[in-house]
Amino acid sequence: MALLLTAGCSSQAPRPPAPALGPIPEITSVDAISLPIDSYIPTSTQFLALQKAADVVSARCMRGYGLPYHPPITEGFADFARQNRTRTALYGFFDLSTARSKGYATQLDSPDGTSSGVPYTMTEMGVLRGQNASGATVATFKGKKVPTGGCRQQGIDAIGGPPPIPAVEALPEGGPKIPPDNPHMKAVNARWAACMKGKGFVYPNPWAAYSSPKWRESAAGAPPRQTPQASEEIATATADVECKLSTNLVGVAVAVEIAYDRQYIEAHTARLATFRQRLGDQLRAAARLTGSSPA
Repeated sequence: MALLLTAGCSSQAPRPPAPALGPIPEITSVDAISLPIDSYIPTSTQFLALQKAADVVSARCMRGYGLPYHPPITEGFADFARQNRTRTALYGFFDLSTARSKGYATQLDSPDGTSSGVPYTMTEMGVLRGQNASGATVATFKGKKVPTGGCRQQGIDAIGGPPPIPAVEALPEGGPKIPPDNPHMKAVNARWAACMKGKGFVYPNPWAAYSSPKWRESAAGAPPRQTPQASEEIATATADVECKLSTNLVGVAVAVEIAYDRQYIEAHTARLATFRQRLGDQLRAAARLTGSSPA
């Protein structure tokens, strides 16, 4: 669930009133989370079906120039929705077993269908993307016209546009947004912070703990983490999730999300219907390209 990062100014439309909360569920596992908005979010299966169809067209295009095509990496995408729910801007990180063994682990990148595990040559990349390393347009290759945007864009065009990622951000206006000053979250965050302080960790809210720069020093190209730092991260992440469980922070967050989901869905009925129709059109186009049934 994306957070509203900036307050509205006087020239913007007034913020709608905060919706009333329903029952607060007891949430002890990320697998117990179910939200009204879930039925509108593209699934990983749908994303992969669209990606596969785009790959078919892109590969055929590249072969037409005598060049190879390396499909983007899709390993792990099947579990993307769950992993994305394990890490949110609203409640931070929520996976006790991972916290106890790996700390916060690696933040999940959104799939975009462009990253391949096999490197391309500069020439191949020019035809794939329709531009060279300097950003200049590659219009022809060996006397043959290169499609605008390259072979990758040809694949995307064939399915009616980029595959929407299996995340709430793919929805109109980025999906439901919860103001950072929501009183229910402020109250439960304060209880969580008190619990954390009692364990020796000082953070104002779960997102601050999860997103601390200290845990990002193991990013690609950086030196491996030192054992003391890894131990500190594991201790912090474990205390974090334990405090979420003792305060039922995620249960409160889910109740808040449900209320805002319903408000968003009611206000975006027409746009969500258009979004669903477009996704259906894309899936049918993909099925025709791959000879399969729509996902």
